[in-house]
Amino acid sequence: QAGFVDPQTDDYDVPTEITTIGSAIAHKKIGDDTLIAVSISGNNYQREWLSNLSIGDETRPHGFNQAARKVLNRVRGYIKTYELSGNLRLWVAGYSRSAAVIVPRL
Repeated sequence: QAGFVDPQTDDYDVPTEITTIGSAIAHKKIGDDTLIAVSISGNNYQREWLSNLSIGDETRPHGFNQAARKVLNRVRGYIKTYELSGNLRLWVAGYSRSAAVIVPRL
């Protein structure tokens, strides 16, 4: 109903593991811009919460960084698949674990 097209979902229908992160991506035109909506799963997860405890030697927990890289690669692939160009804007939403999985710059 919001006018988004070409939805893509990942890791919503698989058994969860420590590296699982569910996401949904879609886009729509607003004037000359393309808005890319990225929703990251933050509830009803199971084993992936274990990555919250994976600290590593990075500035924030390794598990969050690993999940962020996974979502970022999906966004990059989505942009390439749908040949999106011009002024692209990201709208990222999530809560709980997914709020810590902030997608870094493209």
